[in-house]
Amino acid sequence: MRISTPGFFQRGVDSILDQQAAIAKTQLQLSTQKRVLTPSDDPVASTLIETFKGELASLERYKINANTAKGYNEQSDTTLDSVTTALGRVRELILLAGNGAYDSLERNALANEAQERLEELVGIANSQNSEGEYLFAGFRTDVKPFTRNAAGNYQYAGDNGQREIFVNNDVAVGVTHSGFDVFQNIKEGNGDFATFGGALNTGNAAIDPGSVSNRVAFDAAAPQTYTITMVTNALGELAYNVFGSVDGQLIPPLPANSITAAPAYVEDAAITFNGITTSFTGTPIAGDTFTVQNSASKDIFTTVQDAIDAMRLGSSNDADRARLQMALDYSLESLDRGLENISRVRAELGTRLNVIDSELSANEAGKVNAKTTLSSLQDLNVVEAISLFTQQQTSLEAAQSSFARIQGLSLFRFL
Repeated sequence: MRISTPGFFQRGVDSILDQQAAIAKTQLQLSTQKRVLTPSDDPVASTLIETFKGELASLERYKINANTAKGYNEQSDTTLDSVTTALGRVRELILLAGNGAYDSLERNALANEAQERLEELVGIANSQNSEGEYLFAGFRTDVKPFTRNAAGNYQYAGDNGQREIFVNNDVAVGVTHSGFDVFQNIKEGNGDFATFGGALNTGNAAIDPGSVSNRVAFDAAAPQTYTITMVTNALGELAYNVFGSVDGQLIPPLPANSITAAPAYVEDAAITFNGITTSFTGTPIAGDTFTVQNSASKDIFTTVQDAIDAMRLGSSNDADRARLQMALDYSLESLDRGLENISRVRAELGTRLNVIDSELSANEAGKVNAKTTLSSLQDLNVVEAISLFTQQQTSLEAAQSSFARIQGLSLFRFL
C-alpha cells in the first residue's frame, strides 16, 4: 500500500476539521441547553418534539379561550344577580301595595319606585361585555336586545342562539344567552294557569291564584279557558257553576242543571275540577264571573308593568279592592315565576363555570405532562455535555499537535 505525503496532510486536516465541527455542535448544545438541534440528530425524538410543541400551543390557546369564557359567564352571573335584586325589590313593593292600610297616594308612590326599577331592569338586560357585545342577544351580539315600542310593548331584537367557545378539543361552553329564554319565555300566574276576575264584577270576592292538585288530570285535560259563574240555586243560595270552553259543563256534573243544582258558595272552600284547585275570599254577587286559563308566556318587563298598573288601581269600593287584590296576586305569582327562571339560568351559569374550572385544571395538568415529556426528549444533560466537550477539546489539541509534527516530515529529508 502506497501512502503519499499529500495523503498524510489530508487525513490530518480532515481529523482536525471533524473535531472542530464536533466541538462547535457541543458548544451550540450547551448554549441552547437542547440535545436535539436538527432532525438528523434524532429523527424519532425530533418528530415527537414537534408533536408536543403543537400540543402545548393548543393547550395555551384553549387556556385563553377558557379564561375568556369564564370572564363572560362571571359577568352574566353578576348581571343576573342585579336582576334578582331589582325583582326582589319589586316583589316587596307589590306586598306593600297589598297592605289594606295603604291609600291610593301611598300606592302611587310605590308604583313610582317600581317604575324606576323597571327602567333599571331593561338597562341591565341590555348589558354589554368588555368587547361591546350584548350578553342577552343570542347570536346577534351586536344588536341591542330589548326596546319598548310606541304601544308600550317590550320587543326582543336578538335570537334564540347561544355563542360558544371551545375550551378543549371536545368541550364548548356558552358565553351568551338568549334574551328570550332569560326574560321572555316565562309562564304567567302560577306557571300552570292564571286566574282573573270579571271586569264587571260588583261583589268583593277575589279568586285565589290556585294550584294543580292532580297533575295527571290537569295534563290530560285539553288546554282551555274555564269560567266560574256565581248563580242562585234552587234553594236560593249563592252558588257557582264551572264551564270549560272545550269540556263544557263541569260543575255541577252533567246531567244536573247548571243553575238550580249548582253547589253553594263557601268562602275559602276548595273548588276542584280537571286537576285544578282554587278558592275565593270575600262575598261575590250572583252574576260575577271568574276565569281560569292555561298560563301563557309573558316577558318579565310586562309582568313588572302589570304590577305597576295594579298598584295604581283605585280602591274606593269593595269591588275595586277585590280587583286590586287579584291584580296584585296575579303579578306576584307571575313575578315569582320570573325569579325562578332567573335562578334556573344562574344555575346554568354555575354549571358552565364549573366546567370551565375543570377544563382549566385539566389544561394545566396537560401542560405539565407535555412539558415534562418534551424536556426529556430535547433537553441537554449538561454534565454529560461538558464532559464530552472537554474530551473533544483534548482530542482536537492532540490532533493539532500530531499534525504539527507530521507536517515537518518528508522522505526527501532521508535521501
